[in-house]
Amino acid sequence: MSFLPGVHGQIAAHFAFGAFDEYVMAIDAGLLLDVFPKNVPIMVADNQPYFFNLFLTLHIGKRS
Repeated sequence: MSFLPGVHGQIAAHFAFGAFDEYVMAIDAGLLLDVFPKNVPIMVADNQPYFFNLFLTLHIGKRS
């Protein structure tokens, strides 16, 4: 195991529904990007210096 510095970037949009309702629902959607100066040895065959991810988060709750 060794230390490999890199850069992390994230962009997202937050959509909130029912701001004044008893039940709250919100959705976060976005992109993540991690970039390193050299290949990151994680898997045997597919080593690369960047990782791109999409994410979707759902928030559901009840106000007290």
